[in-house]
Amino acid sequence: MPSPSESFSAAPAKNASQRSRLFAGAILFISTLFVCLASACDSMEPEILVVNRLGESIMVKNISFNGCLFSGVLAYEQSTSPEFCLPGKDKVHFLKYDAKSYQEDEGESEMDDTTDSDKPLWYPYQTVTVKSVEYGEFHRFELVPGDLEQDFSTPGPFGH
Repeated sequence: MPSPSESFSAAPAKNASQRSRLFAGAILFISTLFVCLASACDSMEPEILVVNRLGESIMVKNISFNGCLFSGVLAYEQSTSPEFCLPGKDKVHFLKYDAKSYQEDEGESEMDDTTDSDKPLWYPYQTVTVKSVEYGEFHRFELVPGDLEQDFSTPGPFGH
């Protein structure tokens, strides 16, 4: 039978070992919880896609909304792939090119060496209505002719 002094000295060592295992378990649990919560944030952000319904001769590119940029060119009735964006309110911003009006302008104007008419001009536009998205939502935004205006917050194709 151990003496009282031996049992007393062994008890703190046993408690310290239990405490270190408990501390290591708590650290492992907290770090696992942090990793799970950090990876779940992406699924909570709003997801959007944008459809071009402006007209058959109109293409759009560089569509942006609340921190999300779609860098492709969309022809009529094409859509972007779904992307995550920041929650909040914003207008959909984009560059618009009207092939029909470009062809009409080319036929009427005289060609001279001072203009660079070989390149089509993409003009900045935005939706009139402000769109709102919140955490966990999915939205499909359609660009339609009655809901757009020129976007003067960005420079146009002429650089002024």
